[in-house]
Amino acid sequence: MTGSIGLATFLPDPNLTANRQAVIGSAMADRVIADFESVVAASDFDPKAFTAYEQFLRTLLTVTRPPQVQDLLPYASLAATILPRSAMTEQGNVHESVMLLLLNDPLEERSKRDAAVSAVREALTGLPQAGATGGSMALTTSSSGATLTGLAVAGHDAELLVGHDLPRLVWLAVIAVGIYLWGICGISATRC
Repeated sequence: MTGSIGLATFLPDPNLTANRQAVIGSAMADRVIADFESVVAASDFDPKAFTAYEQFLRTLLTVTRPPQVQDLLPYASLAATILPRSAMTEQGNVHESVMLLLLNDPLEERSKRDAAVSAVREALTGLPQAGATGGSMALTTSSSGATLTGLAVAGHDAELLVGHDLPRLVWLAVIAVGIYLWGICGISATRC
């Protein structure tokens, strides 16, 4: 896997934000802005042209609440790529999202597809309802677990299912045809 696109792409990890806020704080913001002002003063640019940018830097560095899922909702085109349609209409609590997995190799070859699906499923081990349904793989996360989806996963699972059940189905068909022919022809084969 080379990467992923999902909530973690657009929102900070809530487990890390408290540490980041403690490290940055207003003292760091003052130092960054002072450094920026000194660089601008030493240049040929008008310092007044950067007033709005200095305010942006201060806001960015001193924000007390990190962005959350609800903060994505006003940006409909961005939110629609990873959140369900219901999140856009209900504006309530969002409990599911989509994560697109970017892979090194194309999934047309069985061995690469099997390896990719197996690796992702193993990574999902321990999550509730980790499973698979449905060229790409996506990970649907919700409060009830994670599901691996996509055409590659559907192809992988269908291939395993057919390989597992086809011999049984062939034997059932042979038996059914035998019973049918026995019923038509009777016990003696002279009437057929």
